Amino acid sequence: MQRYDKKMTYTREKRKKFGGVAPKRGLLEFYASKMCLSAKYLANVISAHAGKPASRWIQEYVLLEAKALLGVPNNTVAQVADALSFPDQSTFGKFFRRQTGLTPKEYQEQNN
Repeated sequence: MQRYDKKMTYTREKRKKFGGVAPKRGLLEFYASKMCLSAKYLANVISAHAGKPASRWIQEYVLLEAKALLGVPNNTVAQVADALSFPDQSTFGKFFRRQTGLTPKEYQEQNN
């Protein structure tokens, strides 16, 4: 139970840092506005220095966060989808399966 509380506290703290909105769901415009940059400029800088598109970096971050939250035994798929600001559990499931080849539930069963 302590690990669950720690993860949810971590998510709440990150939401506060980004003005009460979860900094998830891959919107480059969201990140750019928080840094007072245009989305195009931020995308160009990231691509030039990192070697891959900004959208890919954001997808990888969301996936990493999803895996961490799914690794908490008490988290449901619906809670994880909500914490990552997906509009619904189905959209989250499609995103996760495209990235990993597994449904969120299958991932949880394999890793818990």
